[in-house]
Amino acid sequence: MLSEDQIGRVIEAYRLQMARYEAAAKFVEQRLRREFRAAALPVLLSSRAKHPEDLREKLRRRAIEGDPRFELEPLLNDVNQVVTDVAGCRVIVYDPRLEMPAALVVQRAFGLDGIPDEVHRKPSGYRATHVLVPLAQADTELSIRGAICEVQVTSIASHVFNEIEHDIRYKTKNVAAGARVHRTLEDLQHASRVLDRVVEWLQDERAREIDRSKKTIDSAETLRFVIERIFERPITGEVEKLFRLLQRSTDPLTAHAIEKLDLLQAAHRGAERGSSRNYRPDDVVEIVLGLLDRFQEEFRAIASSWRGPQTLLKRAIMESEGS
Repeated sequence: MLSEDQIGRVIEAYRLQMARYEAAAKFVEQRLRREFRAAALPVLLSSRAKHPEDLREKLRRRAIEGDPRFELEPLLNDVNQVVTDVAGCRVIVYDPRLEMPAALVVQRAFGLDGIPDEVHRKPSGYRATHVLVPLAQADTELSIRGAICEVQVTSIASHVFNEIEHDIRYKTKNVAAGARVHRTLEDLQHASRVLDRVVEWLQDERAREIDRSKKTIDSAETLRFVIERIFERPITGEVEKLFRLLQRSTDPLTAHAIEKLDLLQAAHRGAERGSSRNYRPDDVVEIVLGLLDRFQEEFRAIASSWRGPQTLLKRAIMESEGS
């Protein structure tokens, strides 16, 4: 069990490295900002390095719990390998149904496979999905290479509850929370779930309004609304680039025009084509692969003008000749 003196040694060592973890968290935030813009998925982003006093409290809790991972030598050797959230980034979505799609955006941004590391639905009411991002890519600055950043994805309603519940549970200020506070926390938890459901309803109703409208789709976010209404679920991939492809090849680009393209069938065709390739398509790639019979020339001309690294979508289009 860690003593107070040992915890103090860990904290002093951490203070000397704190700037590294601030830089690591900011690096992750900036990359995710680009990725969520490309996905046309509206989120709130923030990042931070854990405050030394917050780390001290965490080490004390783990010492009391007898967590075998929290030993002096590994903590002094590399605190980040033990405490994986010393560098942290938070992704807040409005619609709770977008929590998992947002987590998948995080994974794709850093080349991670499989399901997210932790999907929390705790009895305390805490709700979030955690993705551990190891910064090992060649394009990562040398000063932060090897650091781990924990990305927390949650809805805005759950975020309010998570933060208040955490402060009351763990930052006691030597005064235990009483029965009235616990009852009010239960009320807050209920209110946060109600707000989640209201946001879901609001998003669905807005999508129905756009469906009924004959207005031109003028943004990637609106296109996401329309397609998710058709698919009846959140979609993955570079929606911003799909918007650019459809905007220039479909005139006028309206919800009615999108329905006539039969994107569900296009995605089915695209999934079959993608299965023969050595990468796993997302929804947007499947849609585009399925529309190539109709728009191959237009899509290739548009995609060839895209600058920057070759993404999965651009690769699928540019390798599509003869599909």
